[in-house]
Amino acid sequence: MEPIMTKFCSEPYLQSMKVFLDTVSSTNVIHSSFPVKLKEGILTKRAQGRSRFGWKNFKRRYFCLTTQELRYSRSAKSNPLGRIPVSEIQSTQFLTEGSSFDLKNMFQVILSSRQLYIQARHSVEAKEWKDALDFVASRNHLQRERNMFHPDAFIGGHWRCCKGSDQGNPGCREVPSFQVPVDIDVNREVEKVQSLLLKNMEKLSRLHDHCHNDYLSLHKELPQHIQDLTASRYHTLTSMQACVTSLEQEHRHHVKQMYQRNVYGSEHAPIGEDTVNYAPTYQYIMALVGSADRPSPSTPPEITRC
Repeated sequence: MEPIMTKFCSEPYLQSMKVFLDTVSSTNVIHSSFPVKLKEGILTKRAQGRSRFGWKNFKRRYFCLTTQELRYSRSAKSNPLGRIPVSEIQSTQFLTEGSSFDLKNMFQVILSSRQLYIQARHSVEAKEWKDALDFVASRNHLQRERNMFHPDAFIGGHWRCCKGSDQGNPGCREVPSFQVPVDIDVNREVEKVQSLLLKNMEKLSRLHDHCHNDYLSLHKELPQHIQDLTASRYHTLTSMQACVTSLEQEHRHHVKQMYQRNVYGSEHAPIGEDTVNYAPTYQYIMALVGSADRPSPSTPPEITRC
Protein backbone atom coordinates (compact mmCIF):
# COMPACT_ATOMS: atom_id res chain seq x y z
CA MET A 1 0.00 0.00 0.00
CA GLU A 2 2.92 2.37 0.56
CA PRO A 3 3.73 2.79 -3.18
CA ILE A 4 0.08 3.52 -3.89
CA MET A 5 -0.12 6.11 -1.12
CA THR A 6 3.11 7.71 -2.32
CA LYS A 7 1.75 8.00 -5.86
CA PHE A 8 -1.69 9.27 -4.82
CA CYS A 9 -0.23 11.89 -2.49
CA SER A 10 2.16 13.29 -5.09
CA GLU A 11 1.67 16.87 -6.23
CA PRO A 12 0.79 16.05 -9.91
CA TYR A 13 -1.93 13.62 -8.82
CA LEU A 14 -3.40 16.04 -6.27
CA GLN A 15 -3.41 18.85 -8.84
CA SER A 16 -5.13 16.64 -11.43
CA MET A 17 -7.76 15.59 -8.89
CA LYS A 18 -8.39 19.23 -7.95
CA VAL A 19 -8.86 20.19 -11.60
CA PHE A 20 -11.23 17.26 -12.12
CA LEU A 21 -13.38 18.07 -9.09
CA ASP A 22 -13.48 21.79 -9.88
CA THR A 23 -14.46 21.08 -13.47
CA VAL A 24 -17.21 18.51 -12.99
CA SER A 25 -18.76 20.47 -10.11
CA SER A 26 -18.89 23.71 -12.06
CA THR A 27 -22.04 24.84 -13.86
CA ASN A 28 -19.77 26.01 -16.70
CA VAL A 29 -18.23 22.57 -17.13
CA ILE A 30 -18.62 22.57 -20.91
CA HIS A 31 -16.62 25.81 -21.14
CA SER A 32 -13.68 24.55 -19.10
CA SER A 33 -10.25 24.82 -20.73
CA PHE A 34 -9.23 21.51 -19.15
CA PRO A 35 -10.82 18.48 -20.87
CA VAL A 36 -11.82 15.99 -18.19
CA LYS A 37 -12.61 12.41 -19.19
CA LEU A 38 -16.08 11.47 -17.93
CA LYS A 39 -16.67 8.10 -19.58
CA GLU A 40 -15.00 5.75 -22.06
CA GLY A 41 -15.55 2.27 -23.44
CA ILE A 42 -16.42 0.08 -26.41
CA LEU A 43 -19.92 0.54 -27.84
CA THR A 44 -21.69 -0.54 -30.99
CA LYS A 45 -22.60 2.37 -33.23
CA ARG A 46 -24.93 2.49 -36.20
CA ALA A 47 -22.88 3.60 -39.20
CA GLN A 48 -23.68 6.97 -40.76
CA GLY A 49 -22.99 5.73 -44.31
CA ARG A 50 -24.24 2.62 -46.08
CA SER A 51 -22.62 -0.71 -46.79
CA ARG A 52 -21.94 -1.98 -50.30
CA PHE A 53 -25.37 -3.65 -50.27
CA GLY A 54 -27.16 -0.40 -49.40
CA TRP A 55 -27.89 -1.24 -45.76
CA LYS A 56 -26.70 0.72 -42.76
CA ASN A 57 -24.67 -1.61 -40.56
CA PHE A 58 -23.40 -1.53 -37.01
CA LYS A 59 -19.74 -1.26 -36.01
CA ARG A 60 -17.90 -1.51 -32.73
CA ARG A 61 -16.17 1.72 -31.81
CA TYR A 62 -14.20 3.11 -28.91
CA PHE A 63 -16.10 6.07 -27.40
CA CYS A 64 -14.66 8.71 -25.12
CA LEU A 65 -16.75 11.43 -23.49
CA THR A 66 -14.97 14.45 -22.04
CA THR A 67 -16.19 17.81 -20.81
CA GLN A 68 -15.50 19.18 -24.29
CA GLU A 69 -16.46 16.51 -26.82
CA LEU A 70 -17.73 13.02 -27.58
CA ARG A 71 -15.35 11.24 -29.94
CA TYR A 72 -15.19 7.74 -31.35
CA SER A 73 -12.48 5.73 -33.09
CA ARG A 74 -11.61 2.17 -34.06
CA SER A 75 -9.55 1.72 -30.90
CA ALA A 76 -8.37 3.71 -27.90
CA LYS A 77 -5.02 4.46 -29.57
CA SER A 78 -6.21 5.19 -33.12
CA ASN A 79 -7.14 8.59 -34.52
CA PRO A 80 -10.73 9.71 -33.96
CA LEU A 81 -13.21 8.99 -36.75
CA GLY A 82 -15.66 11.56 -35.44
CA ARG A 83 -15.79 14.39 -32.94
CA ILE A 84 -19.01 15.83 -31.51
CA PRO A 85 -18.78 18.95 -29.33
CA VAL A 86 -20.78 18.59 -26.13
CA SER A 87 -22.61 21.79 -27.04
CA GLU A 88 -24.40 19.80 -29.78
CA ILE A 89 -25.67 17.10 -27.42
CA GLN A 90 -29.30 17.97 -26.69
CA SER A 91 -30.55 14.86 -24.89
CA THR A 92 -30.51 11.04 -24.85
CA GLN A 93 -33.37 8.58 -25.07
CA PHE A 94 -33.65 4.80 -24.76
CA LEU A 95 -35.13 2.99 -27.75
CA THR A 96 -37.95 0.56 -27.08
CA GLU A 97 -36.72 -2.98 -27.54
CA GLY A 98 -37.94 -4.35 -30.85
CA SER A 99 -39.35 -1.03 -32.10
CA SER A 100 -36.50 0.02 -34.40
CA PHE A 101 -33.63 -2.42 -34.72
CA ASP A 102 -34.81 -5.46 -32.74
CA LEU A 103 -31.76 -5.00 -30.51
CA LYS A 104 -31.42 -4.68 -26.75
CA ASN A 105 -29.81 -1.86 -24.77
CA MET A 106 -30.16 0.68 -27.60
CA PHE A 107 -30.26 4.43 -27.01
CA GLN A 108 -30.01 7.47 -29.22
CA VAL A 109 -27.99 10.62 -28.67
CA ILE A 110 -30.05 13.58 -29.89
CA LEU A 111 -27.72 16.05 -31.56
CA SER A 112 -28.41 19.49 -32.99
CA SER A 113 -29.00 18.21 -36.54
CA ARG A 114 -29.15 14.40 -36.36
CA GLN A 115 -29.38 11.33 -34.16
CA LEU A 116 -26.63 8.92 -33.11
CA TYR A 117 -27.79 5.35 -32.44
CA ILE A 118 -25.66 3.38 -29.99
CA GLN A 119 -25.93 -0.07 -28.43
CA ALA A 120 -24.35 -0.99 -25.09
CA ARG A 121 -23.34 -4.47 -24.01
CA HIS A 122 -25.82 -4.58 -21.14
CA SER A 123 -28.44 -2.42 -19.43
CA VAL A 124 -26.11 -1.18 -16.68
CA GLU A 125 -23.60 0.13 -19.22
CA ALA A 126 -26.39 1.76 -21.22
CA LYS A 127 -27.67 3.53 -18.10
CA GLU A 128 -24.17 4.73 -17.18
CA TRP A 129 -23.61 6.19 -20.64
CA LYS A 130 -27.03 7.82 -20.69
CA ASP A 131 -26.40 9.45 -17.31
CA ALA A 132 -22.99 10.74 -18.41
CA LEU A 133 -24.39 12.16 -21.66
CA ASP A 134 -27.36 13.69 -19.87
CA PHE A 135 -24.91 15.35 -17.49
CA VAL A 136 -23.28 17.33 -20.31
CA ALA A 137 -26.59 17.82 -22.14
CA SER A 138 -28.16 19.40 -19.06
CA ARG A 139 -25.61 22.22 -19.40
CA ASN A 140 -27.03 23.02 -22.84
CA HIS A 141 -30.71 23.31 -21.85
CA LEU A 142 -30.60 27.14 -21.89
CA GLN A 143 -29.18 27.33 -25.43
CA ARG A 144 -30.98 24.33 -26.91
CA GLU A 145 -30.87 24.31 -30.71
CA ARG A 146 -33.39 21.52 -31.26
CA ASN A 147 -36.87 21.15 -29.78
CA MET A 148 -38.23 18.08 -31.63
CA PHE A 149 -36.93 14.55 -32.19
CA HIS A 150 -38.02 11.09 -33.42
CA PRO A 151 -38.18 8.42 -30.70
CA ASP A 152 -37.57 5.69 -33.34
CA ALA A 153 -35.30 5.34 -36.36
CA PHE A 154 -35.83 5.96 -40.07
CA ILE A 155 -36.04 2.44 -41.57
CA GLY A 156 -37.58 1.20 -44.81
CA GLY A 157 -38.29 4.66 -46.16
CA HIS A 158 -40.24 5.99 -43.19
CA TRP A 159 -39.92 6.88 -39.53
CA ARG A 160 -41.01 3.96 -37.36
CA CYS A 161 -42.60 6.29 -34.79
CA CYS A 162 -44.78 8.63 -36.85
CA LYS A 163 -44.72 6.78 -40.24
CA GLY A 164 -43.50 9.96 -41.96
CA SER A 165 -41.59 9.49 -45.21
CA ASP A 166 -39.55 12.71 -45.02
CA GLN A 167 -36.16 11.81 -43.57
CA GLY A 168 -35.40 15.51 -43.03
CA ASN A 169 -38.39 15.92 -40.69
CA PRO A 170 -36.97 17.35 -37.42
CA GLY A 171 -39.19 15.19 -35.23
CA CYS A 172 -42.62 14.26 -33.98
CA ARG A 173 -42.05 14.65 -30.23
CA GLU A 174 -40.65 17.39 -28.08
CA VAL A 175 -37.14 16.99 -26.69
CA PRO A 176 -37.52 16.36 -22.93
CA SER A 177 -36.41 19.25 -20.78
CA PHE A 178 -33.96 18.78 -17.94
CA GLN A 179 -35.10 19.40 -14.40
CA VAL A 180 -32.11 20.53 -12.37
CA PRO A 181 -32.21 18.49 -9.16
CA VAL A 182 -32.44 20.70 -6.11
CA ASP A 183 -32.47 19.01 -2.74
CA ILE A 184 -33.11 21.75 -0.19
CA ASP A 185 -34.44 21.28 3.32
CA VAL A 186 -36.49 24.48 3.57
CA ASN A 187 -37.10 24.18 7.30
CA ARG A 188 -33.42 23.65 7.97
CA GLU A 189 -32.39 26.62 5.82
CA VAL A 190 -34.92 28.90 7.53
CA GLU A 191 -33.60 27.72 10.89
CA LYS A 192 -30.06 28.68 9.83
CA VAL A 193 -31.16 32.15 8.74
CA GLN A 194 -33.13 32.63 11.94
CA SER A 195 -30.18 31.57 14.11
CA LEU A 196 -27.82 33.87 12.21
CA LEU A 197 -30.12 36.88 12.57
CA LEU A 198 -30.83 36.12 16.21
CA LYS A 199 -27.12 35.84 16.97
CA ASN A 200 -26.49 39.25 15.37
CA MET A 201 -29.61 40.93 16.76
CA GLU A 202 -27.55 43.61 18.51
CA LYS A 203 -25.83 44.61 15.25
CA LEU A 204 -29.17 44.57 13.49
CA SER A 205 -30.64 46.88 16.13
CA ARG A 206 -27.76 49.36 15.79
CA LEU A 207 -28.15 49.37 12.02
CA HIS A 208 -31.90 49.85 12.40
CA ASP A 209 -31.40 52.83 14.72
CA HIS A 210 -28.94 54.40 12.32
CA CYS A 211 -31.34 53.98 9.39
CA HIS A 212 -34.16 55.31 11.54
CA ASN A 213 -32.21 58.52 12.19
CA ASP A 214 -31.49 58.87 8.48
CA TYR A 215 -35.17 58.32 7.72
CA LEU A 216 -36.28 61.00 10.18
CA SER A 217 -33.74 63.51 8.88
CA LEU A 218 -34.71 63.18 5.23
CA HIS A 219 -34.88 66.48 3.36
CA LYS A 220 -37.27 67.14 0.56
CA GLU A 221 -34.41 68.74 -1.36
CA LEU A 222 -32.71 65.36 -1.75
CA PRO A 223 -33.23 63.46 -5.02
CA GLN A 224 -36.26 61.20 -5.03
CA HIS A 225 -34.26 58.01 -5.53
CA ILE A 226 -32.20 58.72 -2.39
CA GLN A 227 -35.37 59.31 -0.37
CA ASP A 228 -36.89 56.07 -1.69
CA LEU A 229 -33.71 54.11 -0.94
CA THR A 230 -33.49 55.41 2.64
CA ALA A 231 -37.15 54.70 3.34
CA SER A 232 -36.95 51.23 1.79
CA ARG A 233 -33.87 50.37 3.85
CA TYR A 234 -35.52 51.47 7.08
CA HIS A 235 -38.78 49.59 6.42
CA THR A 236 -36.85 46.43 5.43
CA LEU A 237 -34.85 46.41 8.67
CA THR A 238 -38.03 47.05 10.67
CA SER A 239 -39.71 44.06 9.02
CA MET A 240 -36.64 41.87 9.63
CA GLN A 241 -36.59 42.71 13.33
CA ALA A 242 -40.31 42.00 13.68
CA CYS A 243 -39.96 38.70 11.81
CA VAL A 244 -37.01 37.50 13.92
CA THR A 245 -38.80 38.40 17.15
CA SER A 246 -42.00 36.69 16.04
CA LEU A 247 -40.19 33.49 14.99
CA GLU A 248 -38.29 33.36 18.26
CA GLN A 249 -41.52 33.71 20.26
CA GLU A 250 -43.16 30.94 18.23
CA HIS A 251 -40.08 28.75 18.68
CA ARG A 252 -40.07 29.14 22.46
CA HIS A 253 -43.81 28.48 22.56
CA HIS A 254 -43.24 25.28 20.56
CA VAL A 255 -40.47 24.19 22.95
CA LYS A 256 -42.75 24.78 25.93
CA GLN A 257 -45.52 22.71 24.33
CA MET A 258 -43.03 19.95 23.53
CA TYR A 259 -42.04 19.81 27.19
CA GLN A 260 -45.68 19.70 28.32
CA ARG A 261 -46.41 16.80 25.95
CA ASN A 262 -43.39 14.90 27.32
CA VAL A 263 -44.08 15.41 31.01
CA TYR A 264 -43.56 12.24 33.02
CA GLY A 265 -46.68 10.07 32.93
CA SER A 266 -48.11 11.61 29.72
CA GLU A 267 -48.90 9.75 26.50
CA HIS A 268 -45.56 10.68 24.97
CA ALA A 269 -43.60 9.90 28.15
CA PRO A 270 -45.31 6.94 29.84
CA ILE A 271 -44.28 5.69 33.24
CA GLY A 272 -41.13 3.55 33.09
CA GLU A 273 -37.53 3.53 34.14
CA ASP A 274 -36.26 4.49 30.67
CA THR A 275 -38.59 7.49 30.56
CA VAL A 276 -37.46 8.63 33.99
CA ASN A 277 -33.81 8.52 33.02
CA TYR A 278 -34.02 10.13 29.59
CA ALA A 279 -37.11 12.37 29.40
CA PRO A 280 -35.82 15.96 29.05
CA THR A 281 -36.76 18.69 31.50
CA TYR A 282 -38.05 22.11 30.49
CA GLN A 283 -34.79 23.77 31.54
CA TYR A 284 -32.81 21.30 29.43
CA ILE A 285 -34.98 21.90 26.36
CA MET A 286 -34.77 25.68 26.77
CA ALA A 287 -31.01 25.41 27.10
CA LEU A 288 -30.93 23.82 23.66
CA VAL A 289 -32.75 26.81 22.16
CA GLY A 290 -29.67 28.97 22.06
CA SER A 291 -28.06 29.36 25.46
CA ALA A 292 -24.29 29.61 25.55
CA ASP A 293 -24.16 27.38 28.63
CA ARG A 294 -26.24 24.56 27.16
CA PRO A 295 -25.81 21.08 28.60
CA SER A 296 -24.52 18.23 26.50
CA PRO A 297 -27.41 16.62 24.54
CA SER A 298 -25.91 13.20 25.19
CA THR A 299 -26.45 13.50 28.95
CA PRO A 300 -29.86 15.05 29.65
CA PRO A 301 -30.69 15.59 33.31
CA GLU A 302 -32.94 13.11 35.01
CA ILE A 303 -36.52 13.84 36.00
CA THR A 304 -37.18 13.59 39.70
CA ARG A 305 -40.09 11.45 40.82
CA CYS A 306 -42.65 13.01 43.13
